[in-house]
Amino acid sequence: MLSQLFKLLKYVPKILGKGKLALLCAFGILIFTLWSNVGAYAQNRTAAVNGTSSSSSSSSQQHVSKIKITSPARGQQVPVGKDLTISGTSMDSATSNCQVAIIVNNVKPYQNATAAGTGGAADYSKWNFALTSKYTTIKQGDNRITARYECVNDPASKGFSSVNVTGANQ
Repeated sequence: MLSQLFKLLKYVPKILGKGKLALLCAFGILIFTLWSNVGAYAQNRTAAVNGTSSSSSSSSQQHVSKIKITSPARGQQVPVGKDLTISGTSMDSATSNCQVAIIVNNVKPYQNATAAGTGGAADYSKWNFALTSKYTTIKQGDNRITARYECVNDPASKGFSSVNVTGANQ
C-alpha cells in the first residue's frame, strides 16, 4: 500500500505545479504544528486542573504534617511578657517513642513539651507547653514559635511546625 502511495506522489508536481506543491506543503506543516500545540496545551491544562505536573515524580504524594501548632494561631496577637500556653498535635502515639520540643524566637535550647494524648505520658498526639519567663517571653512585635517532632528510633521522622505571632501590650 505504501509503495502505491509513493508511485502516485511522483505525479503530484505535474498536476499541481511546483508553486502550488510548495504552498500545499507549507500549509500542511502549519496545520500539523497547530494541531500538535493544541494537543500539548490540552495535556498541560488537564494536568493543571487536576493539580498534577508532568515534571512531578513519586514525591507528588500529598504532604502529611507530622506536627502542627494549633494555639496560638498564626498571626494572633499575644500579650508581651506574660505566660502563654502553646499547644498542638502530632502524628505520635503512646508506643512510637517520640517527643515534641519548642523553641521561641530561636532562644536555645529547645524546651520539651508535655504529652497530653489519651495514651498517657508518652503520647504526644496532643501536646502542651507553658511558655514562662524561666525560658523566655514574647517580645513586642514579631515572634516565631517553632515545634519540633522527633523520634529516637527514626531520625527521618523529624518534622517542624512554626507560627508567627505578634506581641502586643494588653
